[in-house]
Amino acid sequence: MITIILDWTGTFFIILGSIFITSKKAFKPKIRLLTLSFYFLSNIFWIPFAIILETYGLLVTQIILLIINLKGIFNCFIEIKKRL
Repeated sequence: MITIILDWTGTFFIILGSIFITSKKAFKPKIRLLTLSFYFLSNIFWIPFAIILETYGLLVTQIILLIINLKGIFNCFIEIKKRL
């Protein structure tokens, strides 16, 4: 049961992020921040999913994407702060 919750919640957040990244306002820092936050949340749910199922390729991918998303979130915060 827990794997179903983790899998579908991760899927939900990646779909939300993908919807926002394809919007016309995707290059605005606040929209990018929201998009990267959705991607980050999907990583948070898929990492334990990969551990439970022992799918190490998925686990490594999600950890790397989590780090990339954190870097993007950090950069968005810096850009937003500069604009204030």
